[in-house]
Amino acid sequence: MIAELKAAPAAAAEQHRTARVWLVSHSSALRGALGRRMERVMAPGRPNAQYQDGAGVAGCSPPHLLVLDAEVSKKQTAEVVAHIQAAWPRTQMVVVALERQSLGNTSALPSNVSIIRCAGVSTLTMRKAADDILDLLPSASSLTSPSNRMSAARGGFAALVVASSTGGPDALREVFTALKPQDANVPILIVQHMPPSFTPMLAAQLRELGWDANEGKHGETPLPGTISIAPGGRHMGLTGKGGALNIKLSEDEPINYCKPSADVLFASAGAVLGPRVLSLVLTGMGNDGGEGAKLITATGGSVLAQDKASSVVWGMPGAVVQGGAAHKVLPLSDIAGKLRSALATGRL
Repeated sequence: MIAELKAAPAAAAEQHRTARVWLVSHSSALRGALGRRMERVMAPGRPNAQYQDGAGVAGCSPPHLLVLDAEVSKKQTAEVVAHIQAAWPRTQMVVVALERQSLGNTSALPSNVSIIRCAGVSTLTMRKAADDILDLLPSASSLTSPSNRMSAARGGFAALVVASSTGGPDALREVFTALKPQDANVPILIVQHMPPSFTPMLAAQLRELGWDANEGKHGETPLPGTISIAPGGRHMGLTGKGGALNIKLSEDEPINYCKPSADVLFASAGAVLGPRVLSLVLTGMGNDGGEGAKLITATGGSVLAQDKASSVVWGMPGAVVQGGAAHKVLPLSDIAGKLRSALATGRL
């Protein structure tokens, strides 16, 4: 099945043209998740073509971007891509594949074909995939693999992202009393599960420790040595264009019953920074941050978790450890020292 999506008027004005996207998938979960996400900036149009192993596209007007589910055909991905490229040599393509899927020999894929790997078809992973796809739309002619973002600026961590919940305020105070602003050569972003009226108070408490700490603001650039706290009741993530980081706040539905959600922050940081993100999961109830930590690990980033003995509740760090995403598990008293060393050396 092919679903055609056309840019809504506001998005088209911003992009100075209509961006036509075809989403090709037999999976209702993938079509639904990606379609719902893209409807935020794009309006659905009527399907205008049939698809089977790349056949039947020659007589159709080519889209600007074609999103291909790797499971749509029993043929090797490269063979399907070749069929489409023969008809539409200039169409940019994104192949969406699950991590477990073998795509065959992809070394021969054209340069205008990118691959997005997904851990599964959960709401979080599909949101991340859709956001990666949407990031490509303003300049489809310069399409590059999301995994190559920030590739020109390797050589150390570019941000520290932190998650905490039950017992978190005390744990944060201990960590950021021992860790000093001069130790932090990167921006620090924190998701602490709190109502809207409490996050400004947490920022004030961290300022008393000598930190430049405030609630994150949509569109602002987080600076090295500063702390941005997700406002209660809003998700906070990172976006990156041209090497610059910006904070993104959203009113999306809760994830893991949490808003803000650590998974949102972690997933966006992993997508933008890849191996240049350092993450920390402190004490907290539930499993928020567990899936996001897996995504950070999958993109080459580093994950530190608080141990069970020093946690008030080992739900969140426990989910990270039990999910196999933690590179280091330490007592609270050792975390600041490890962060100082990791930020100085670029290695956890």
